[in-house]
Amino acid sequence: MTLTDFGVSKRKPHAFAFFDVDETLVVEKTMFTVLGALSERLPSLDAASLISHLQDLRRQGRSRAEVNRAFYRGLRGLPRDVVVSIARTYIQSRISESDRRPFFIAACVAQLKALRHQGVAPVFVSGSACDFLASIAEHLEVEHVLATRLQVSAAGRYTGEIDGRCMIGAGKAAAVAEFLAEHSIDPTQCFGFGDHPSDEPFISLLGAGAIVAGNPDTERLARERNWVLIDNVSSSREVA
Repeated sequence: MTLTDFGVSKRKPHAFAFFDVDETLVVEKTMFTVLGALSERLPSLDAASLISHLQDLRRQGRSRAEVNRAFYRGLRGLPRDVVVSIARTYIQSRISESDRRPFFIAACVAQLKALRHQGVAPVFVSGSACDFLASIAEHLEVEHVLATRLQVSAAGRYTGEIDGRCMIGAGKAAAVAEFLAEHSIDPTQCFGFGDHPSDEPFISLLGAGAIVAGNPDTERLARERNWVLIDNVSSSREVA
């Protein structure tokens, strides 16, 4: 499937493709895999207790946004520079070993590269932290990252609070809408990629959508909206 199939001209270079990251571009939930790497290096971080707390919140029916905020409260007091260094080392190691243990979802990365070749700039839209995703953005040459920003104290430690909006569900949609307004771009010329029903609000703002297979509810939504369904290993359909 081509850009023209979506009513987008290849001659229009000023457009964006917005990508969720976890389980859309990479096979992991980076919040939790980075958490595991942090717990190995930082004895003060009790990852098991934090995960148990998050699971309790989910069982109580708390929203994904509430759980997301609770995750970052668990990082309170950690030195940002150390966390960034550990996250970078972990992500770079996963990238380097991806031939043996896949890290990227190849079909979705292929869409990112194909769209960029047509002049459509990729943008990350993620509930994971900017501090976790930097190495992925650098590797894929993604300039724009709309992800969770964490408050840092004057002493350089995380306060446990999010700096700005929570990048889940409606928060992602608001961030995308604001980004498009800042760049004076027509949303109908843009693309959205996700894997979870909570990605629907931001994808629905855009002219074309694609879903990485794996979640039955999201796959059903993709069929209803006529969004492209991307296999989570390889794709037989193309957005570009």
